[in-house]
Amino acid sequence: MSGDSILTGSATDSEGRYSFESGTELHEGHSLRISSIGFEAVLLEASSEFGTVVLNPRGYSLEAVKVVQNRVRATSGVAAGKEKIDQRTASSAVPSNITSAVKAPSVTRSGSAHSSKIRVHGTSPDYYVNGISVGRDPNHFGAFSIIPASMVDRIGLQPKGTDARYSQPSVITLSTPTRFQKHRQGDLSLSLIDATGSYSVGNDRVFAAASVRKSVLDKLVQYFDLHSNRRTLPPTNFQDVYFSAGWKMTDEIRLLTDQYHVRDYLTFVSGGTDANPDGMKLAQHARESMYGLRLEYLGNNSLHQIAVATRSGEESYLASPQSSGLGAGSRRFALDLFEDRSQLLFSWNSKIGTRLGDIAFGTELDRVVDRNYKLKQTDWNFQPPDAGSDLPYIYQNELNEQYHRVNGNQSYSDLAGYWSLNRESEKRRTMLGLRIEKFGALESAPALSLRSRVDFALSADSWLELAAGTYAASPVDRVLEPYQVLVREDLGQLRPVATKLFSAHYRSSGVNFGMFAKSLSSMPVLNPDLGSHDESDPSEGVSLAMRSEGSASFLGGDVTYE
Repeated sequence: MSGDSILTGSATDSEGRYSFESGTELHEGHSLRISSIGFEAVLLEASSEFGTVVLNPRGYSLEAVKVVQNRVRATSGVAAGKEKIDQRTASSAVPSNITSAVKAPSVTRSGSAHSSKIRVHGTSPDYYVNGISVGRDPNHFGAFSIIPASMVDRIGLQPKGTDARYSQPSVITLSTPTRFQKHRQGDLSLSLIDATGSYSVGNDRVFAAASVRKSVLDKLVQYFDLHSNRRTLPPTNFQDVYFSAGWKMTDEIRLLTDQYHVRDYLTFVSGGTDANPDGMKLAQHARESMYGLRLEYLGNNSLHQIAVATRSGEESYLASPQSSGLGAGSRRFALDLFEDRSQLLFSWNSKIGTRLGDIAFGTELDRVVDRNYKLKQTDWNFQPPDAGSDLPYIYQNELNEQYHRVNGNQSYSDLAGYWSLNRESEKRRTMLGLRIEKFGALESAPALSLRSRVDFALSADSWLELAAGTYAASPVDRVLEPYQVLVREDLGQLRPVATKLFSAHYRSSGVNFGMFAKSLSSMPVLNPDLGSHDESDPSEGVSLAMRSEGSASFLGGDVTYE
């Protein structure tokens, strides 16, 4: 500075170091002013060396501070940050299980209260890790999620309708930390179920974080005399590894990567029954890996993300009698199921702020590069191992004849594009969107879905949200879900599962009232073709096939107080 005139300036880095452009010279009469928000400024006379300068904190005296919340806010969505995640998971049966932090009236769990198989209004939500789709029910044997809670910075649930970016009416989003700051941090947790270790390191330009989790109960039982043929206490024999890293190329551009590797192994002998006196030998194995790469650009009024990911894995399930001796009048149940798959995912998502509002648009590609499945079964009702009933199908003889052995290979692509407009004022926020999808393996034209939502601020502490939308999704699910082997066999004859959803949510003084109406159509169901059956010939069986003729409706509401 020369008097009141500023000759040049510079900003410090995170360590307080600074420098001036080459050619800048300080002469007699010049001075150097150093300042920082929250500290008293220092004025130094010109000198060739200033050494280390320490600033003193400065206090500010204000008459009053008025904090006003945004009147219009999303009401039906549920989100939990790091602090709330730690609180909720600490009280769960498995502290590393991130899905135990998902709590909402619309959420139920398939199996037990501690299950990670979350259901929202009767259907499975899609999961996303840092914006990359990882399918439905990404968990260890339905018990807990494949990414530990220590690696999740935020979890979100949209139970009553989603915007046009998503194909399903409910989604769960997991966000991992992107700590572009100088740090070194590790964490180790141990329970009777698992041991989890995580570590993170970084600076203002790069970071890396990783976690390793391994079951311990299957090791502990080796020290106890349990007198059991079980190889492990299900479902405890598992391990998973998660890794993420990021590079801040510039202040606007970031390159990030995510990957996980999951292994499950479970085998044991069930107790004997009249039909199978020596019990059943059961084995369930699973493996999955994901590699993801994301490029993000943050402009003055825009955000763009391009993501590429690969997913691969396999699942197998084996059930057979321990011995050849069967009870009187019983039938031999046997099942040998295996599937391996590889998948390529690409997505481009953009959001731009304009005078009309925030415009979001993008495209997605889901390429099933290769899927191979093999089945050999007798008297299997095509229900998952944890189903509530193992009773035979009404046409079990025909099911055995037609699908005693099944082998298949598939390769196809699903393509989607979307657009939405979000507008916000002091008392109202609106969202309009559309999504178009083409399912490469299905017998259907491109599916068009429409989404809308409006929030009204009725008073300073009450507001109303109304949402309506249509959705289209592939009928393909994990291979052990009900009838999924048959869905794969008849995929070319099926249509997308269509969903219509209307929801309303009202909040006033901490009291929430919600209601929804949801209907599904074109669901895949196993149907007998009775018209082709010749009743005069008892030896002729009924032909069975999957058809998009199923439907379901859900109507409900909830009341909560916060």
